[in-house]
Amino acid sequence: MDSVSTVPTAVLILGLFWLWGRMERALDKLNLARYQPVPIPSKCIYTPDQVSVIVCTVDTLLARCLRSWLANHPLELLIVTIPEHEDHILSVVANASLSAADFAKVKVLTSTTKGKRVQLAVGIRHTKGTIIASTDDHISWGPDFLKGMLPCFEDETVGAVGPTMTAAIRNDRQSSDIITPWEVAATRTAWNRNFQLKASYAAARWCWVLSGGMGVFRAFILKDPMFTLSYTNDAWLGKKMEAGEDTFVSRWLQSHDWTIAIQALPETEVRRTVKASPDFLKQMFRWERSTIRTHIRTVLDVPQIYKSFFVARKTFGRLLRPVLTTCHLLAWVFTFLSAGRTCVFALLLVAWYILESYPSYRTFFAEYPYMRRYWWAAAGQDFFYVIQDYVCWMTLNDIRWEGRKVSAEEQHRRD
Repeated sequence: MDSVSTVPTAVLILGLFWLWGRMERALDKLNLARYQPVPIPSKCIYTPDQVSVIVCTVDTLLARCLRSWLANHPLELLIVTIPEHEDHILSVVANASLSAADFAKVKVLTSTTKGKRVQLAVGIRHTKGTIIASTDDHISWGPDFLKGMLPCFEDETVGAVGPTMTAAIRNDRQSSDIITPWEVAATRTAWNRNFQLKASYAAARWCWVLSGGMGVFRAFILKDPMFTLSYTNDAWLGKKMEAGEDTFVSRWLQSHDWTIAIQALPETEVRRTVKASPDFLKQMFRWERSTIRTHIRTVLDVPQIYKSFFVARKTFGRLLRPVLTTCHLLAWVFTFLSAGRTCVFALLLVAWYILESYPSYRTFFAEYPYMRRYWWAAAGQDFFYVIQDYVCWMTLNDIRWEGRKVSAEEQHRRD
């Protein structure tokens, strides 16, 4: 393509992307406005004492999270670890300052094999409740979490319910002098995802991935022997999968015509710890590889996506994002390298995008004022996909799963 035709084409591409962005933004606002959580009734068919809570851990169970789960008065709490860490987990439970009634609800199980999938399967096999709540060992709930989630199951088409999540920043870290850019980026990630969950559910009663960190399910779905067999033997290009357990569960629900509901109420928002080091990048790459793989498999294995134009469009759009990003970047390069009015047009477009995004950052930093020092980390997180997509597509066969490490002091914190 010669230089005469390149610049007008680049400008046209930028204009089309701008128009596309405006349409997507308008639709997102419309869908967010349409989102309605299920209200909490005075009396519900399902009650917390019907819920079995499963927590899969190795040696990083947080006592304060343990107390938050039991404060919801579930039927039982099953903690699944591996034999070499059983004594340590029992010690965390024993030192968690539990009442006798709560202590009696806790049962520590062991799996001969380490891994989220096999450990969860052990927990599922031992549950007694009609509802199963699966949570990561570092996620804490509010005291009315289960009361807020359970009303969703009065809709017989709902097979699982997911909450919104926020970052759990310890009180002693809520300072601009202590907080790290990685925590800011992680908090921004969770903040953005909450809006996306509500918008997609309002648009099509759809959730692509119910976070593996926290989900509430009808027990008979997870107790289905076919589910367990498929879940524990899932493979990608011949390699047995350990990472991406949440994406498998989501696809299973969707392909069996179950709705994954999103319940966004103050009572149902959960708090999860976030990484304060560059390890957050590894986590982001792992999450994105898992997301790409599940979108590929959703196209192949979940025909239900074609029932909704919104879901089909978003699914294929996610897979094509690296191609679209490349076109967009090249259009910016050619436009900025030109002289005169086209370069001015590009500068005005940049100014527009900055002004358009400002309200989002203003709202975010109003909620987390101590993070303002690292505003660039929040902005960088919003555009990290530009790098993330290319790296993850090139390393798509990396199915490794990384565990967490926390200190003994952190496991017994009371805040």
